[in-house]
Amino acid sequence: MVPPPFLKRLSAWLAIAAAVSILVSIAISQILLAVAVAVLLLSGLPLRWPRIAIPLGLFLLWTLLSLAFSPDPAGGLTQVRKMVVFITLLTVFSAVRSIRDVGVLTIAWAGVGTYTAVVGLSQFAHKWMQARALHRDFYYFYLDQRITGLTDHWMTFSGQQLYLLLMLLAFLLFAPATKRRAWAAAVCAVVICTALYLSYARMAMIAAAVCGIYLLWRWRRWAVAAVPLLLIAAYFLGPPSFRERVNSIRHPDPKADSNDFRVIVWRTGWEMIKAHPLFGVGPEQIARKEVFFAY
Repeated sequence: MVPPPFLKRLSAWLAIAAAVSILVSIAISQILLAVAVAVLLLSGLPLRWPRIAIPLGLFLLWTLLSLAFSPDPAGGLTQVRKMVVFITLLTVFSAVRSIRDVGVLTIAWAGVGTYTAVVGLSQFAHKWMQARALHRDFYYFYLDQRITGLTDHWMTFSGQQLYLLLMLLAFLLFAPATKRRAWAAAVCAVVICTALYLSYARMAMIAAAVCGIYLLWRWRRWAVAAVPLLLIAAYFLGPPSFRERVNSIRHPDPKADSNDFRVIVWRTGWEMIKAHPLFGVGPEQIARKEVFFAY
């Protein structure tokens, strides 16, 4: 029996929905992913593996070996369960086959990502008013309760905004889009970039600058010359608390900034690598006191 054609379209829409809904809810995304996999298998579409499949498979295999040789394999099983998320890559790559569907996925990501960015911006405004009402220095008031959008942590939020911003920048520079779509994508990019800027996540902002330079270099090399001007404007035209955050890279406040903590973690991680160069200490083992403080 030949599967009905609508199953192919349905699998594409479900794959897109699963990929986009991860920005809003992990539970909803995984439910949609399970349905998308089932419909994909019923649709008769051949499964396609992206080029990254082999290195990704080796990474997952090595993770399982690391778990097997760890001091507490049962404690790391949560990471094994999370591996199911990588099925998203296979599902989207197999079901989303046309340029039109790729465009729909990009636009959907941009739209939902912009909404999460707006939520984050409203959170920033609320925290700003809170700090003023309490007569608190905004920098110290904000650092440990930064904007999170629809996520539960500002690092997750800034990571999302980083990837969305780079996706939109690539779309604007390289996709054959109409002017109307280009303007919409540009507006979304500005909103998302502003949310990333106000997240005060230093690593995410540095990554955005480096990756943005790469994309501009691949597009028009002369455009890279504008990057220093944009960075200078972002530094001097932004709020004083942002300049303080940037300055903390070289001159951190030991009571507020995480620079010393990062150095401790890097040194400890290097000692772990030297002691366990082949399989490491295992998933979910680093946070254990008897493991971390041993190095």
